Amino acid sequence: MGGRREIYKIGKLPTAFAENEKKLKKFIQCMEKLQSWILITFLIILVVAVSMQVFNRFVIKISMPFLQMVVMFCVSWMTFLGAGLGIRDELHFGIDIIPNLLTGKARTYFKLAIYSVVMVSVGFLAESGVAFIHLSLLKKSPSTGLPMVITYSSVFVGAVVAFIYVFLRIYRFFRKEKGENI
Repeated sequence: MGGRREIYKIGKLPTAFAENEKKLKKFIQCMEKLQSWILITFLIILVVAVSMQVFNRFVIKISMPFLQMVVMFCVSWMTFLGAGLGIRDELHFGIDIIPNLLTGKARTYFKLAIYSVVMVSVGFLAESGVAFIHLSLLKKSPSTGLPMVITYSSVFVGAVVAFIYVFLRIYRFFRKEKGENI
């Protein structure tokens, strides 16, 4: 498994292409930093909201429906943004036995097939995300009155982030196959 930092190594490329590569590297690093901060923030909010729910229900004996919406929002966004990080670090579901048994071109084609399947799956997820957004545009949460599109847009945003990471994996894969120093 390649580490996530392998994505960013810049090989011997023409100057103009190397400049674009540097910009891409900077964009991805900013995206990762933002993604990490969003996930950390949602995790903290999730822990506080669940703790408040438990305390309110079992100690004070009252229910706060707003907290349920906050928990659903955080879990949804953490799931789909976290999926992109899993793809970035190659932590997504995979079979290690088969690639380890293969060598040469067979291993290369198998790995490319896996990346392609992941990319197609992420594409379907993005399409579903758009459908969720369309369905939820007019819906509001009964407990808060907030638009449900805020929660359901996490599917599309997470799919776009995952697509970027899969694309980078495939790009890196082809550069490696060409023998470029990456």
